[in-house]
Amino acid sequence: MDGMQKFASDLGIEADDVFLFVFAWKAKAAKICEFSREEFVRGFEAVGYGWLRAALKHSITQSHIHTFSLALALV
Repeated sequence: MDGMQKFASDLGIEADDVFLFVFAWKAKAAKICEFSREEFVRGFEAVGYGWLRAALKHSITQSHIHTFSLALALV
C-alpha cells in the first residue's frame, strides 16, 4: 500500500475521494498524489475534515478545486 492509499485508508475514505483533491489544493501541492512534509503540514493547518465537506457544497470552491485538479494533473 502506497502512502496516498494509506492516508485515504486512515481517513476512512477511498483513494479517489474528492477530499484528497481538496486537501492537495489547500496544501498547495506541486505534484498529484505526492506531498512534501511542508505541503502535508500546510494542508492540515489550512483545513479540517469538517470544513472540507462543508466547502464542497459551494460552487465557487468546487470550481477552484476543479481548476486546481486539472492543472495538477498536467504537471
